[in-house]
Amino acid sequence: MSAGSRVNYTSHLLVGVAAAGVILYFAEAFLAPVLLAMVAGVIVTPLNDLWEKLGLPRVLSALVSLFMALAVIGVLVLSLQPVVIRLIDEAPKIARDIDSSLRTMRTAMKDFDDIKNDVAKAVKGEEQPAQESTSPSSNPTGSQDTTSEVVETAAQAAARAAAKAQAEESNPVDDAAKEMPTMTDALLLAPAIVGQVIIFAGTLFFFISSRDEIYGWLLRVMPKRRGGTPMDEVHLKRAEKKVSRYFLTITMINAGLAVATGAMLSAFGLPGALEWAVVIFFANFIVYLGPAIFGISLIFAGIAAFDGIYAILPALCFFGFNLIEGQFITPMLVGREMRINPLIVFLSVTFGLWFWGAIGGIVMIPILVWGLVLFDAQAEPNPAP
Repeated sequence: MSAGSRVNYTSHLLVGVAAAGVILYFAEAFLAPVLLAMVAGVIVTPLNDLWEKLGLPRVLSALVSLFMALAVIGVLVLSLQPVVIRLIDEAPKIARDIDSSLRTMRTAMKDFDDIKNDVAKAVKGEEQPAQESTSPSSNPTGSQDTTSEVVETAAQAAARAAAKAQAEESNPVDDAAKEMPTMTDALLLAPAIVGQVIIFAGTLFFFISSRDEIYGWLLRVMPKRRGGTPMDEVHLKRAEKKVSRYFLTITMINAGLAVATGAMLSAFGLPGALEWAVVIFFANFIVYLGPAIFGISLIFAGIAAFDGIYAILPALCFFGFNLIEGQFITPMLVGREMRINPLIVFLSVTFGLWFWGAIGGIVMIPILVWGLVLFDAQAEPNPAP
């Protein structure tokens, strides 16, 4: 390939990537459930292959897999419902507690500076008469007057601080409650949610039932790498099996982490331990960022529920669990061949969250695993004749 051809190829590639990014961003309402359904289809392919081995027709096996996937999603949604309701009910209170703590700290620091300045002014004002005195006996009560004025000034500053804090507490603004979604908002969002569910279900069914045809089309349009192994359907099936195995293993790990976290929080006596366990089960699918946000939330929950060092103990224990899971359990169960560079994982998840929100953060890891497996398979050298 000449230099001019290489430049043209690179420019066309960049323009294509930019155009695809714009389309994906503005068509999120349609493409997000489509991509999520395709990822779910790749994950449930071993189950669909099992139905076909048992003699079920392809369409019937696709329907069974679809109904099972929707049933699992329905159970998860129903299990999340009390968690979401509790979080919505507790959100204004948590926001008030955090805002009150921050406001109290700011007021205390400002009033401490005011008291320091008032005391410094009072002491400085008494230094001039003290220097003009020729004898200590000329004013024997001078030091007592200075001390009394300093104490009086400090008392006045403290009184002003207390009055200011009381005035702020008497007029709280519940911004969090105002920003919470209402029933009207939920009704307005219902058609869009139902539409996305229909798109997800239809895409999942047709992807499972026509998977072989889709793979055949991919093999025809995928570029052939010079010197590499020709891509075939075996490589695609191998990639989907690895993605499915990876996702199922991560699901079991998340379930174990959720059970351990729930038991730990219940032992500490933190309210809503079961709800917290359900939240970390889903949050841990968003690698790195999910556990980090969950741990920070535990810190605030501990501050609202406990005093002293006990306020941060639940978060510290969770970070310990997460460290053991990330450094020992996941590498041992997933296997060394499925390990991915942490920088690539972090950037992929961050990009997915920024691009499509929670759905983007969830689907990026299966897509990354699938793409890397295909790339490694295509990069393998041709076997010697």
